[in-house]
Amino acid sequence: MSIQTITHVEYHCADAARTAAELQTGFGFLRDSDQPGCKPGVQTVHLHQGTIRLRLHSSENTDDPVARYVERHGEGVAVLALGCTDPQAALERAERH
Repeated sequence: MSIQTITHVEYHCADAARTAAELQTGFGFLRDSDQPGCKPGVQTVHLHQGTIRLRLHSSENTDDPVARYVERHGEGVAVLALGCTDPQAALERAERH
């Protein structure tokens, strides 16, 4: 297996819209879309700059994994998604370890 790229980074934060605005103003990121999260009360904002892709997540629900992450660790990177040459082999290897 060979890692080819980082496909995106997922960042868990208290307020996805506010964090997106800060990244747009401070670092020149462009907003791709705002999407409702996969669960009620979860907000997701997609940003990009060149080939860099960010997914910002926040949650109003204190029982949600996003909110628990922020409570426990503070705002930060929760997922680093890697692209590789053979995803099936990578999955099988990960399951063995």
